[in-house]
Amino acid sequence: MSSAPLSRKEREKLARQEEILAAARSLFLSKGYHETTLEEIARHAEFGKGTIYNYFSSKEDLFRAINHQLFERLLDLTQSSMTATDSNCRDKLFHYAHGVITHARENSEWILMAMQRGHSLKPDEGKQSMKNFADVMQKVWSLISRVFQVEIENQRIRALDPIALAMLFDGMVRTYCFNHVKFSHIIKETEIEQTAELIVSIFLDGIAVDKTN
Repeated sequence: MSSAPLSRKEREKLARQEEILAAARSLFLSKGYHETTLEEIARHAEFGKGTIYNYFSSKEDLFRAINHQLFERLLDLTQSSMTATDSNCRDKLFHYAHGVITHARENSEWILMAMQRGHSLKPDEGKQSMKNFADVMQKVWSLISRVFQVEIENQRIRALDPIALAMLFDGMVRTYCFNHVKFSHIIKETEIEQTAELIVSIFLDGIAVDKTN
């Protein structure tokens, strides 16, 4: 059953939240997290500081909310990739890899800053962000594992733990993205399709040369 349409007041509230988050993201990226103040975010969003507090309790709350947007986008693209009814396993994995790499390319500056900030936090300071990320990844792996489960049931792949397979495949995709973001800061658009195909091929077909023929 579809949800009821939002009222005008609810739409206006969501629009304000988006404007505040966009302003915060812009300033965090241009000035850095520690150098950005809530007053600057309010001015950039053209709201009073009190309006910011109506939606977010602190600068850290804003930072987590921006991260959550990226997590939700990741979950959405996983859902669309894994539930496509006209795609086989290989196609679904390709679309997922392509989507994640594209997502990383489009948000590389933010991902790098979030990684650097995560390394600088004390263990207890990053608990909520890590929990949010872990919750999303559990959902992502569950969606991917269902595709592997179908392949196992149809005896097209070995009968292995589908969750473990999902984690391994996602790990290949994510490691490629994180290494590019961390060390070169660039994922070339022209390489996305080729890389997605390579990762899927290695995962499903391996890298050994078939010498039986």
